[in-house]
Amino acid sequence: VFKVSIDDFYRTRKERLKLSKSKHPLLLTRGVPGTHDVDMMNRLFHNIKKKKFKSMLIPKFDKSIDDRCNKKFWYKLKKKPDVLILEGWCVGAKPEKRNTLNKPINKLEKNLDSKKKWRLHVNNQLKSKYSKLFDQIHSLLYLKAKNFNVLKRWRIKQEKKLKLKNKTKKNNKVMNNSEVLNFMMTYQRITQNMFKIAPKHSSIVIDLNDRHQIKGEKFKKHDISENPINETLDDEIFAMADKMVAMMGAEAVVDAIVRAMSTDDAKLYLGGIMRDYGMLNEEKKEKEEVKEEKQEEKEEEVEAQAEPAAETPAK
Repeated sequence: VFKVSIDDFYRTRKERLKLSKSKHPLLLTRGVPGTHDVDMMNRLFHNIKKKKFKSMLIPKFDKSIDDRCNKKFWYKLKKKPDVLILEGWCVGAKPEKRNTLNKPINKLEKNLDSKKKWRLHVNNQLKSKYSKLFDQIHSLLYLKAKNFNVLKRWRIKQEKKLKLKNKTKKNNKVMNNSEVLNFMMTYQRITQNMFKIAPKHSSIVIDLNDRHQIKGEKFKKHDISENPINETLDDEIFAMADKMVAMMGAEAVVDAIVRAMSTDDAKLYLGGIMRDYGMLNEEKKEKEEVKEEKQEEKEEEVEAQAEPAAETPAK
């Protein structure tokens, strides 16, 4: 089992600074969709699905300096894991409906994103790159807190621990309580949306009390037709498949396997494989993505003309 946090895939501070200048100042602040290296996560997912896994380095992020660690501190994934756990805030998040973005949810959105440019960009990231990334997750476990105020207390406590751990470090960017609360405002919209919808599409929902303890859990019956099919990790099966392809040809092998299945099984497994490899409605998806990209560019061009300069919250 290999566990990694989505936080470790944050873009570097230099990359986020560039984003803050080209898109919106708030994108300097790590956390929201658009501030992660999604391509790097996709390479990890792709590599562990391959028959011939290649060892790779996985980035590590240091929150005390708000930047990615030097490569010598990165995780070294030498063997193909049986299970990959991607954990962290916003994993599995869904985009909001466009009209719900109109009303600011807190003073940060009201004062620093009055033209909705940042909100639209983050939401469009969830619609496109992050949607494709999260669609590859086979099972989602959602840790549900009571409310957003509880999360604020937990986050302040986490930052205090970070401060104690890194009090002698140079270039320290650990936040004080006020800065943490400003920082949390960038998380509020997606977090509260997840409170509403994440339990509906999660395999397991674990309810947490105010003390971060488990007070209950709910399990959703796993339906293989809703998720991509797991690739087998049995080398003997791969060897049998290779031998069949060499003797019969790939087309004949597929035909023979399909004929050996019942109609229901064939629909179930072939449909799962096609979803896994993005073969369903590819043309429709491409057209929708092009349309969304053009719409986003148009909105950003219009809003950039009227957008006043805004200060970024600390850290």
